[in-house]
Amino acid sequence: MTRIRPLVLAALLLVALVGCEPPDDHLLPVFGPEGVTTVESAETVAAERLVNNSFHRPRSSEYETQGQPVELTADQQGRLKKILLDPRSYDFTSAKGCMPLYGVRLRFQDAAGKIVDVLLCFQCETLAVYRDDLEVGGEDFDRISDELAELMKELFPDDPAISEL
Repeated sequence: MTRIRPLVLAALLLVALVGCEPPDDHLLPVFGPEGVTTVESAETVAAERLVNNSFHRPRSSEYETQGQPVELTADQQGRLKKILLDPRSYDFTSAKGCMPLYGVRLRFQDAAGKIVDVLLCFQCETLAVYRDDLEVGGEDFDRISDELAELMKELFPDDPAISEL
């Protein structure tokens, strides 16, 4: 039995290491302090199309929108939250030298009225995150670009720019 114990301990350690996901603090550079909590607990999620040439702005409210916001269904919210809040969705070891042109704003609002806006640029595959109108983070979303594009096509089926994603 003494020979089995080291093997069992080694196996348990291996399972623990392989099965562990990065902790939520890995999402801090993306969502900033409290941003993950707001996105997780959001009661409403809406998507808005931004006017073309929406270069980076210091405040989310400075982006001009076109059309009406689209409210996400419970299913769409669940899928969106799952991919955005998975630390494996992002590559924290690289950076891009492009100038994002944001085309979509996703607005998450919780019961307390806290808001997190996630702006998407599909050309650079980069997102910017604003909490209560101020920028708090962002990251490249190459790994989830296809999933996000499919969801945007559901939300904006008649939008020619979105249909080309």
